[in-house]
Amino acid sequence: MAAKLVLSQLPVPYRWWRRLGVFRHGCLADDVERRDRWFWTHRDIYVRRAGAPPRTVVELGPGDSLATALFASSAGVERIWLLDTGRFAIEDPRHYRAALAHIEASGRTPPTVEQPESTEAILAASNGTYLTGGIASFASIGDSLVDLVLSTAVLEHVRCGEFDRMLHEIFRVLRPGGISSHRIDLTDHLGGALNSLRIHPKVWEHRLFARGGFYTNRLRLSEICRRAAASGFSVDVPTLDRWPAPPTPRSAMARPFRCFGEDDLAVAAFTLVLQKPPAAPLPEAHRTGRRNGG
Repeated sequence: MAAKLVLSQLPVPYRWWRRLGVFRHGCLADDVERRDRWFWTHRDIYVRRAGAPPRTVVELGPGDSLATALFASSAGVERIWLLDTGRFAIEDPRHYRAALAHIEASGRTPPTVEQPESTEAILAASNGTYLTGGIASFASIGDSLVDLVLSTAVLEHVRCGEFDRMLHEIFRVLRPGGISSHRIDLTDHLGGALNSLRIHPKVWEHRLFARGGFYTNRLRLSEICRRAAASGFSVDVPTLDRWPAPPTPRSAMARPFRCFGEDDLAVAAFTLVLQKPPAAPLPEAHRTGRRNGG
């Protein structure tokens, strides 16, 4: 952790760290199957609840790859936005060719990409928009335009103080009845336990830690569900991964985390499905064109 704190302060472009394997947002060309699998997992969650495929999609945190835009296009998605906190996506054509080949091998029709040499060509072929201003990027998306918002191992990295704002923006852009599906990893991203909970929030939330390459907001399952419900969503947790017992002793945790129950502290990862309430049906008088007393 100390090494990453020091390295993160050096004026070195992210692409250099990626080549060295120090900081990475994904596994690049060898992960197209995994990325596709996660897209279809979120899509299937939507279909089971909405009864039809999504036509408009937002992916949060695409990281090193924009391949989700290709997978979504092959699944009939008409419009996709990919939101991130920086321009991390690679332009290596081998990665995108591997994604296109995987789509074809899966029996689907990939979008036509004339020259998959740049992210611009990938986005043009899939009617995608790549936004890299973090949560502020939501301003580019109008109200109630999106069927599905999805992410995989992303929400835990949203700064704690910005989490409610992000939920508000997701709620705003979703159409009534729209779905927000997320896979969330609650481990410490240091050793796969809960050792980050040893550090007091006043230290952990400092900007140096947030830029250190291991930051998570450390929100527990109950907090995330409570915040989502307060934002107006109906909340479902269809899958849950647990340890037999919390892997880090409660006595070693910073005081703010000792109040959580064993059930909360034993959750390692889960799938979170949020739904914006459907639009209320019009009153009978409006549906038939009658007025009260008319």
